[in-house]
Amino acid sequence: MPDAGFSWNLVTDLQDLWSFPLMVNAFQAGTIVAVLAGVLGGVGGGGEYRDSVAVLKRQPHPEVPQ
Repeated sequence: MPDAGFSWNLVTDLQDLWSFPLMVNAFQAGTIVAVLAGVLGGVGGGGEYRDSVAVLKRQPHPEVPQ
């Protein structure tokens, strides 16, 4: 079992970290969640960006009647 704590050798620290199955599973799950969030955000997130830009510029939203 690796020693607890970090050292100045980053390569050894990462090798120790990857020796735990929990950390490998957590990395895989995080990667899947990040990819899905990017894909779903790119597919369905077009209107929210325009809304936030309109709010930041303090301009009326073009789809809201005045």
